[in-house]
Amino acid sequence: MKLYRILAISLFVSLICAAYVHQRVEILKTSYELQENRRHLTRLIDQNSNLSYDLSKLESPGYLLAVLEKEGLKFAVKRGRARTGYILSHKETPVKAAKEGLVEKVMDMFTATAEAKPRT
Repeated sequence: MKLYRILAISLFVSLICAAYVHQRVEILKTSYELQENRRHLTRLIDQNSNLSYDLSKLESPGYLLAVLEKEGLKFAVKRGRARTGYILSHKETPVKAAKEGLVEKVMDMFTATAEAKPRT
């Protein structure tokens, strides 16, 4: 009888010890995973700042003008209501715009025309 009691108590103590060790191992795994996630997050934040800088550089007006000049393109001059096309430069012939139908003309009366304005 005493032997069964000693075996039961030792089995109970060993199960508690095994559960404690298992819990400590899981805590250690979670801490390593947390450190790796923090490193990954830091890399993503650095990459985001680099990409934001590159995007702002690519969207800058100076860069866009340089690319257009390199490609040999020129900005279109302001289009008036009387004209039927865009003029890319004063020496070139106008490029014909798409024909506007009656529906487009009627809809244009109810919407505001957006024109690009230079920054001062």
